[in-house]
Amino acid sequence: MVERTKRHRPTAWSAGYGLIAVGIILNTIGIAVLDGFAGGLVVGAGVAITLLGVVRLAATAGWLRSRNGERGDWWLPSRDDER
Repeated sequence: MVERTKRHRPTAWSAGYGLIAVGIILNTIGIAVLDGFAGGLVVGAGVAITLLGVVRLAATAGWLRSRNGERGDWWLPSRDDER
C-alpha cells in the first residue's frame, strides 16, 4: 500500500467524525442558546454539516462505490438481460 493511501484513510475518518461533532455542537447551541431566526439558522447549518459528515464517512467506508467494480456504467431496467 502506498504511504499516501495509508495516511489518507485515518484523515478521512477523522474529517467525517469531526464534521458530525461540529454539526451536533451547532444543533445543541441552536436549540439551547439561540432563539428565533438565528437559532433556526444555526440548527439548519448543524443538520447540513452533520449530513456532510455522514456522507464523508460513507465514502470513506466504500459504501458509495460500485459493488462490482464498474465505474461510470449505470444500471438501466432495459438492460436486465445483459447482466
